[in-house]
Amino acid sequence: MRFRRRLVMCLCLWTGLLALSNSEAHDSWLVADKTHVRPGETVRVAFVTSENFPISESATKPSRVSRWVATDGRRTEEIKGYRIEGDELVGRFTPETEGVFIASLGLHPRFIEIEAEQFDAYLLDEQAIHALESRKARGEGARAGREYYSKFATAIVCAWPDARGLQAAPAGNKIEIVAVDPPCTLTQGGQFRVRVLFDGRPGAGFHVKAGHAGLPPHSYAQERKTDSAGVATFELNRAGRWFVRTHAIRRIESEQGTKSSKDNRADERSEADWESFWASMTFEVAAAPGESGGR
Repeated sequence: MRFRRRLVMCLCLWTGLLALSNSEAHDSWLVADKTHVRPGETVRVAFVTSENFPISESATKPSRVSRWVATDGRRTEEIKGYRIEGDELVGRFTPETEGVFIASLGLHPRFIEIEAEQFDAYLLDEQAIHALESRKARGEGARAGREYYSKFATAIVCAWPDARGLQAAPAGNKIEIVAVDPPCTLTQGGQFRVRVLFDGRPGAGFHVKAGHAGLPPHSYAQERKTDSAGVATFELNRAGRWFVRTHAIRRIESEQGTKSSKDNRADERSEADWESFWASMTFEVAAAPGESGGR
């Protein structure tokens, strides 16, 4: 009988999660059309939003972009002139030197209200147990989730030939995933260590999910929890396009939110009980010698 009750509860949560994933729970990625280029080649980078990597289901409005840059750690170039092309928001940049370039996009924060059951299902899916426990402790089980969320996405682009052994520099986002290992020589059968940075500091205990093209919608190949240094390690068991993504959520205490008639975003934040931060990174894995890969 206990097992049946647990099964019913899991099915209800999963139903709520599916309903949410069809509306606001889409993953977002920054996808480069070429991940290995020569200096002087223009790279098309598309911000895509969907549950089916790397295909976009809808284009994000240009007005939502707060910052779009490309950096190699020495020089940062602002990406301008981005526009909607089909179901993607697209920008372009041209690496002028050899090195590891990070294309980075951040969106302005946005308010959303989610029905209680769906909100709990989403927290469970993201392993945000502290938030679930907080809601339970405060008797908020029937209360809608009022959330103020920010999204950040990065893509690794390698400008040859001297990018081979180089490290990738952080882009400076509120939350981001950065490569610990040189990202331009990743090969099928190897490993890839990444670090989560939150406010520029290593994020311990973050849940990081990895996936690749060809997976069913809203599914991941591997999930890891970062160690005390903010590092998670993934097995690169196939070639082609990969992504890693993570999420953080925290309660907004009442004294933090302040209303301002001159700032709509401040008004929206003051209406929220929670603020969340999403980060993703895309990269390329080369086929092992003698393998055709999974491209």
